[in-house]
Amino acid sequence: MRWLRRNEDLERELEAHLELEAEEQADSGLAPDEARYAARRAFGNVTSVKEDTRRAWGWMQGLDAIARDLRFALRTFRRGTGAYVFAIVVLAVGIGMTTALFSLVHAVLLQPLPFPNQNALRVVWKALPGSPYAVELAYAEVEDLTEGIDVFESVAVLPTTPYANGRVVQGPGLEPVDVDTAPVSPDFFRTLGVTPMLGQDFPPSGDDEARGPTVILSHDLWRGYFSADRSIIGRKISIDGRAYGVRGVMGPSIDFPRRAELWLLLSNSSAGRGGQWLQAIARVVPGTSDEQVSAQLRGLFKRQAEEYPQFYPAAQEPVIKRLTDYWTGSTRLQLLVSLGSSFLLLIAACITAGNLFLSRAFARRQEIATRTSLGATARQVFSQFAVEGLAAGMIAGTLGLAIAWALIELLVAWAPAEIPRIADAGIHSEVIFFAASVSLLTALACSLAPTWLTSRLNAALFLREGGVRLTGGRGPNPSVRIRARAR
Repeated sequence: MRWLRRNEDLERELEAHLELEAEEQADSGLAPDEARYAARRAFGNVTSVKEDTRRAWGWMQGLDAIARDLRFALRTFRRGTGAYVFAIVVLAVGIGMTTALFSLVHAVLLQPLPFPNQNALRVVWKALPGSPYAVELAYAEVEDLTEGIDVFESVAVLPTTPYANGRVVQGPGLEPVDVDTAPVSPDFFRTLGVTPMLGQDFPPSGDDEARGPTVILSHDLWRGYFSADRSIIGRKISIDGRAYGVRGVMGPSIDFPRRAELWLLLSNSSAGRGGQWLQAIARVVPGTSDEQVSAQLRGLFKRQAEEYPQFYPAAQEPVIKRLTDYWTGSTRLQLLVSLGSSFLLLIAACITAGNLFLSRAFARRQEIATRTSLGATARQVFSQFAVEGLAAGMIAGTLGLAIAWALIELLVAWAPAEIPRIADAGIHSEVIFFAASVSLLTALACSLAPTWLTSRLNAALFLREGGVRLTGGRGPNPSVRIRARAR
């Protein structure tokens, strides 16, 4: 590199100046050793000359100073191996746990849903005043919601609970398997705003003649059980002994309801008002508030109670939840609390590491005082501690990523299957950026404490403390004062 060559040229030029000066001193009658000493004394502080020259180079001087401070930091780590290793391990554990939980939060909560304009999707139930339990909907209410609520663009229904929807599926020439199915209304995917990757969607609600016993496969079932056979579209498969035509295959990101492997239409026997076991998914008109939706739903529920008093009580309140909140459920609070707890652990790790770096800086007080007395500026001393903290943060961050990877594997394996998209957690670019940011913060924590200590050092007192005392002093030992303040 260019700046390395310039450093080498500077070293050779300074050596040449010293040799010429030593020859002149030797010509005046001095011994060789005395001549070299006199030459250095006449030339001045060689280190200061180097730094002044590099400062004139601009940014190259900064690179050289950082490289020099980094080499010195690594030597310092080797001299105080035990304390620095313990500090770095403590930081690595804190960074690893925080990064692992952030990866889970990013996969489950921060990633957008695979549906366009997800903020327009709502889940709708009913509730009775004073009751903590939701009242489910009947299939016939789809038409009520579609025609009676003008703030809904489209409405679909599906069972409130996924239980008891397991079916035995058998493909052409294949062994039968148990599959989790999701009975839905025809406009289910249109309401969500997605289309099949292969084939077609279910026919519209009003297209009764085109509706038949058809199913749509999930991507995982199509790739695993049907070996990604594109010719399966339009062919017949057996579900609980009944023939269904395969209408389409959804993309890999569609996993709603959770763990659904196959979607089929709700049977016509569900069309009455007495069977209330469904929930509605609605897409609202852009710009519509939840208050407007609630007001129209109250009017609809009042009309239902008047027209069908045998099915609906007079007092019914709408329950509206955003699909993003319904998707995560109670997992949101649990993950956020866990992430907050990991940050508290990271803060404790930073405090512990900062104290260890502070104790090491205190042990090096005479070294710092010597450097200060020889001309080192406060900025140079701060730069040295900043580079030491940065090096510790980089090492801890690298180890923390390894710990995070192992923790993510364990957490994903042990997590309940109901947590959506938990399998997407991993070491992605966003997670690496988060770990790097946290590592920089820990580096700052490791740098501030030693910097605070050096700002209170009295170089003359500490040099006198380290030297041979010819007279006793009545004042308190400066190290005692500094140690007390540090504590």
